[in-house]
Amino acid sequence: TMSAPAPAPASSTTAAPAPPPPVEAVAVPADPSDVNDKDAVMAEAVPVEASVDAASAAAAAGSGSGSAVPPARVEEDPADVEPEDEPVPDTSWPASCPSEDEEHVVSVVCGNSHLHWAFHHGIRSEVNPALFWRTPPLNTDDLVGSIPEALSRHLPQFAHDYIFGNGNAATASAALAQSKKRTAAKISVYMISTNSDQVSLIAKLWRSIPCRMYLMRGDDFFSADEGRYDTMGVDRLATLRGAAEIHGFPALVFDGGTATTYTAADADGRIMGGGIGPGLHVKFRSLNDYTDALPHISPDDVLRAVRDAVHSRRPLPTFGSNTKEAIMVDVLSELAVKGRNVIQKWLDQVGDRPGPGEERKTSDGRRGSRGGEPLKINDDRSVLVTGGDGEILSQLFQPDQTRIVELGPSYRPLEGRRYSIMHAKHLVHYGISAAIVRQVERRKRAKRRQKRADVLERSEKFVGERVAKRFDQPHKETGDHVYRGAVKGIEKVGGEEVFLVVYEDGDKESVDLEQLEEMIKLYGEVGEAAPAKKKPAAAAPQAKMPVPGSEAKGKKRKADEVAAAAPTPRGGRKTAAAAAKGADEKGGEDPRKHIGSRVAKDFDGEMYFGKIASYDSDADGVDGGLWHVVYDDGDEEDYEKKELRKSLKLYEKQKGKDPKKKRK
Repeated sequence: TMSAPAPAPASSTTAAPAPPPPVEAVAVPADPSDVNDKDAVMAEAVPVEASVDAASAAAAAGSGSGSAVPPARVEEDPADVEPEDEPVPDTSWPASCPSEDEEHVVSVVCGNSHLHWAFHHGIRSEVNPALFWRTPPLNTDDLVGSIPEALSRHLPQFAHDYIFGNGNAATASAALAQSKKRTAAKISVYMISTNSDQVSLIAKLWRSIPCRMYLMRGDDFFSADEGRYDTMGVDRLATLRGAAEIHGFPALVFDGGTATTYTAADADGRIMGGGIGPGLHVKFRSLNDYTDALPHISPDDVLRAVRDAVHSRRPLPTFGSNTKEAIMVDVLSELAVKGRNVIQKWLDQVGDRPGPGEERKTSDGRRGSRGGEPLKINDDRSVLVTGGDGEILSQLFQPDQTRIVELGPSYRPLEGRRYSIMHAKHLVHYGISAAIVRQVERRKRAKRRQKRADVLERSEKFVGERVAKRFDQPHKETGDHVYRGAVKGIEKVGGEEVFLVVYEDGDKESVDLEQLEEMIKLYGEVGEAAPAKKKPAAAAPQAKMPVPGSEAKGKKRKADEVAAAAPTPRGGRKTAAAAAKGADEKGGEDPRKHIGSRVAKDFDGEMYFGKIASYDSDADGVDGGLWHVVYDDGDEEDYEKKELRKSLKLYEKQKGKDPKKKRK
């Protein structure tokens, strides 16, 4: 952690930048779950390569230069001009998603007393935060002189080097040159703020380099259907989303800052509500501001008293022996009682942590899933505490007893309740990561749906096309090894579209797109067949085989052979009508009985649920017909019998995750 002198007001007649503001940088592991155990919530050690060099910063401050890397005196770069004032656009997904090639993205949260920054990995690493730091709020004096240098003064060394290049001065031209070395030139910057002045100043800093900026909205974190109300603070929503990302639902978060807030969600990921009150230090300051005799109690005074009480195992006495002690014990006791009451009410609604041998489920008896998106389950009933006063609040809300103030038996309702308190820093940035990743996943699903639709649309254009294919066995009438036919329809096999080709002699075959294109190409070369020649009858029919090198995934056979043969994967199958008739004769099950049944299918590691909507017994060339499935996300697919059985069996294993399963 590095602290430098606070910026001094710069003269309006000089271009010399102010000294760097305090930058507190914290490096973190890539996996957020690794940094939130009870004893060590966040690693405080700062690697040399990821922190601001204190010696360089001190030298810069002493010499009047404020860049994170002290630049040599150079002429003003013509590109270092203050950008025009433009409003920062709200996020608009999926356009606001980072590109696949971005190595890092940035988030900035404008608090009441500090700006909170984070440097994240790209989407290939789940946008996990890599570095946190904070600075005082911006003022116009911070932007006097070179804007890129002003930006650099608010960055730790690692971020400076990524943007401007290692050892380079902070100039717009250096940032542009460095951006050209990256696959994705522009850096995506995501902001949370209700302070329009701060947003405007931050935008001026970032627009001096190649970037794209977005102001995040409440709907990025929770929808109205998930319980978000219109006036709910975006920072509260982001913090709750961050808590759920790390520990899952149900979730309860206390945020101790200028205001002390708590926000809760149930086991289904829906917001229950919360509360807002004056923060710890607002309470202390108000007594000093509105009275003549009561002293001011600083944050350091409070933190020192709290740590002494915890380490000595002697809580502050209810009856304080001096004025400062009396003020602190009253304010802290009030918070302790309120917070513990909130936790008790939350546990009453979502239930305690499951005990040994108890099944761990969501509130309606299922493992978590909503709208196709899996929910992480907070089985441990972890209550997260964040913000500047997080350390104090986390001690006040412990399950067994408060460690800071004395509480009588009537104020200790949480003893015996199964939950845990965890002090977790930077939740808001983890919430931003989770929101971005969720939009990236939605973009991927939308692309997959569009790809399927494009394939289907392109495929439909082939219906009616004339095709040709070479086989070993010559045509019995023409003597030609080339057989001609036409595309009669589209099937689905294993979730992929294949084309049904019917040859002029009545044979049928299913081929994929690549094979079809070869067959269309061959037809263009050979055209239609010459008039048939009379030939002596063959002694016995022979099965024709493809010419070596022209084998297809589908197997082509005579129509009368198809009717008698056992089913094969692609082509050469009995007709659906014949299969249905055979089933009836043997007393088999009615294939329509599955209509309305729920099914499950795994696509690229994601579980999707849907319902069987109809049955087509007349599907050409398909043994047993086709069952049409409509998935919950709008996708559609046709199942053959084997795939139907597989999806029904998978659903029996996964139905606990089905968001549309009827509640008991």
